[in-house]
Amino acid sequence: MEIAAAGMHNVMLIGPPGSGKTMLAKRILSIMPDLSMDESIEVTKIYSLYKKYSNGLIIKRPFINPHNTITQASLIGGGITPRPGEISLAHRGILFLDEFSQYPQSHVESLRLPLENKEVVISRNNLFYRFPCSFMFIVAMNPCSCGYRGDERKRCRCTDSEIRKYWKGISGPTIDRIDMRINVPRLQDDEFSQIDIKTESSRKIKNRVIACHEIQKDRFKAAAYGAESTVKYNSEAGIKLISNWMLENSEVAKLIPKMVSKYNLSARAISSLIKVSRTISDLENNKNISTSSFFEALNYRVNFDYE
Repeated sequence: MEIAAAGMHNVMLIGPPGSGKTMLAKRILSIMPDLSMDESIEVTKIYSLYKKYSNGLIIKRPFINPHNTITQASLIGGGITPRPGEISLAHRGILFLDEFSQYPQSHVESLRLPLENKEVVISRNNLFYRFPCSFMFIVAMNPCSCGYRGDERKRCRCTDSEIRKYWKGISGPTIDRIDMRINVPRLQDDEFSQIDIKTESSRKIKNRVIACHEIQKDRFKAAAYGAESTVKYNSEAGIKLISNWMLENSEVAKLIPKMVSKYNLSARAISSLIKVSRTISDLENNKNISTSSFFEALNYRVNFDYE
């Protein structure tokens, strides 16, 4: 979650009921910095479209957690007089979909373009309305219908066909746009009593995330990369930046064809791997992407077989 917060990467949390998926998602704001002034203005502009909003400048990152009964127009945006949806209200913050498998497939499919383009375009009467929606996307779900596939203490009751049907309802292209898929196992019985209250605080983690954000800020201002000013985080990097990062480490570049063949990775998946690798290297204060960072990022992407 620290890596995700540091690079604003999308995350899928997969685990049995009670393993702490929802808690992790809701706590991520505690390790993220407040909005910058430019980001505050962007977010406040969106909220100002709602008459009910009359507060001042928004400085806290939004955390939007819509229920699975939400309408598609409320989620994406629209209406007779188009207004931003929940995904735009999550701009520069978090969009968290709990129990992801319970959302209608049409809703999941409608997220594909916004996740890719970071904006929603709505057409009404030959007019086009553009609402920004650059957010960190976090979803939480069980690994199967009963919820206990892969659990060491409780046997899964689902058949292979039921598991395939369960995952068939989740859009493959949408999953492909999620950078990190994390297994969240339940704590063992003896681990509850061994929790150390002196563990690392959120403040220390937040400081590292802030430092990583500053590294990215300086990087994207560098003329050598030719990056557009709209790019703020590694997750938003375009193909030109990604190509430069690959050229900086020839060993990583040589690994990519092998990983594509072994794991059947798409071009988008490779781009995602490089971006997460870049964030891990930033957290380790490495100028170039290290081979170990690449393999760590790969593990976050292929460590769960949802077929």
